[in-house]
Amino acid sequence: MAYMIAPSLGFSNAYGAGLTDMNMAYNYGKVALFILAAMSGKQNGVVAGLVGCGLIKSIVSISSDLMHDFKTGHLTLTSPRSMLQSGRGSAASWLLSHSFLFYKAFDVGNPEGEYKAPYALVYRNMAILGVEGFSALPLHCLQLCYGFFAFAVAADVVRDLSPE
Repeated sequence: MAYMIAPSLGFSNAYGAGLTDMNMAYNYGKVALFILAAMSGKQNGVVAGLVGCGLIKSIVSISSDLMHDFKTGHLTLTSPRSMLQSGRGSAASWLLSHSFLFYKAFDVGNPEGEYKAPYALVYRNMAILGVEGFSALPLHCLQLCYGFFAFAVAADVVRDLSPE
């Protein structure tokens, strides 16, 4: 399911990054984490949510990076073909350094080690929360979210309709 969702999110993320220079891939990944964890159930939900979150973030983030590269290429009068050719070398170096060197040479994720990976615990707890559903949230949390969302929409409408 993550592979079906990622291309449309990648397009919207690339479009947004082209307009605003903001990469929203992490937010898309968190939303996908909650949705996939809730859909997968208690037995496999945590793993499915984490895997889906990682896939969505990785795939969607590439589109934003590519848009930033194309914007830089446009400003420096570089051809898009040469920008894509340089991406192949970057992909090869990433594969070699991350897959073969980094994870084999360093103890990543060990709570007592040098590279603790603190976000791993945060994302795991978010996946557990997604599996448990709305009942695991604090009292009135959902109502507060609805209220703040309505306030944000109302503030935008007032800003758009008010004279300059």
